[in-house]
Amino acid sequence: MDSASSTLPLISVVVPTYNSSRSLDRCLGAIRESEGARIELIVVDDGSQDDSVLLARQYADHVVRLAKTELRSDVRLAGFEHATGEILVNVDSDVVVERDTFRSIADYFHSHEDVAAVTGLLSAECPVDGFLSSYKHLYMNFIFRRLPARVSFLYGSIFALRPAAVRCLKNLPEGSRIIPSYADDTELGLLLVSRGLRVGFAPHLSVQHLKRFTLESLLKNDFQTPRCFALLMVRFGLRPQMRGGEPVYLHSSRGQLSGILCVYGTLVSSLTWSTGAFVFIVVWLLVTAPFFLFLSQHRGGRFVGKAILFTWLDHLIMGAGIACGMIEGVCHRAPPKTADRMSCLA
Repeated sequence: MDSASSTLPLISVVVPTYNSSRSLDRCLGAIRESEGARIELIVVDDGSQDDSVLLARQYADHVVRLAKTELRSDVRLAGFEHATGEILVNVDSDVVVERDTFRSIADYFHSHEDVAAVTGLLSAECPVDGFLSSYKHLYMNFIFRRLPARVSFLYGSIFALRPAAVRCLKNLPEGSRIIPSYADDTELGLLLVSRGLRVGFAPHLSVQHLKRFTLESLLKNDFQTPRCFALLMVRFGLRPQMRGGEPVYLHSSRGQLSGILCVYGTLVSSLTWSTGAFVFIVVWLLVTAPFFLFLSQHRGGRFVGKAILFTWLDHLIMGAGIACGMIEGVCHRAPPKTADRMSCLA
């Protein structure tokens, strides 16, 4: 090791996996090909029944094997317990990082000493063929690029923490965590923020997602994620942030929520044979126009035609998820317990 590389911070990269053999080779290979960083690679296998462990052993410094867990965040935290780095990074097993991803993370923490964690986003470039996978990739990129420099969530595909933040998450009071899937990473970010730590968003920190969506899997995801977001909003007593430039509903904007409301307004108006249905459709097109223009710039007019129809359906599903989550949260969830902030900030 030369003197230049020895001065770089050690970055512990945790990759949680469960039956991920189809994507794990590309994921771990990209991590090992990273430049400008010293990497400690830890793979945490959550009871896989495929070849994930064998693949992991070809790349990883440590392979941790667990029995199947209920919370994905438990898998991540198990990996962090074995980490010795100055920076700890989560990379999902179906994600491909850029060559300079970890150097960018180290630079970010060096220039943002007040930030305990940082999260990134999906690239506009999708490595998987198919309309639905490309749509989801572009959708997430479009939404995230409008986020402010400070956020209240973590995004599971790529996020990084200082050891102090990990210590905070390891010492949560019993009953703090409620989300078993879809938004467990978001919940970790909210728990950090609720305990006085800052989470940053780095728009240059982009990765590619290898997940291939079907219509069923994407609609299920887009129902369950807003549902879990609603549960978290109720649990943490969050209020919409209506100031300009800030997300209203975790990482969702006023435009997104307005689009969802317009879809339901159209349905209600059409039941009463009201001309208001036409007005709601026009407003929906206006509030979603920036997204469709973004899609046109990346994929062209034919893709946009499909996207308009799918986005209408997707907004319908998202709205149903939000409603179910709000009802469930109000009826069944108690407010979170108050934690001692000093124990997290020490």
